[in-house]
Amino acid sequence: MSRYGWIVTDCPVEPSQQGITGPHDNTLSREQMVLRGQQWKVFDDDREFYAEGFIAGDYNGFEPLDDWAGPSLGAVTIKYKNPDGEWESL
Repeated sequence: MSRYGWIVTDCPVEPSQQGITGPHDNTLSREQMVLRGQQWKVFDDDREFYAEGFIAGDYNGFEPLDDWAGPSLGAVTIKYKNPDGEWESL
């Protein structure tokens, strides 16, 4: 069983992916991921925004990129908000 879960809340490059959750064995609800989670964004190698969402649980930060955005969209960078509210790449 996975110890983390993520949800895609916006995906302008592939709108049908909005609302997708992962990984496949995630047990967190959508509400838990959004309310308790940390917001992330993914980008391609030209720094074009591809998607955003939330992740919650025990994670290292690359999971939305490794599990979904890299293989499905070709995204290569993930960013999280730092304590100052600015976006930082991992």
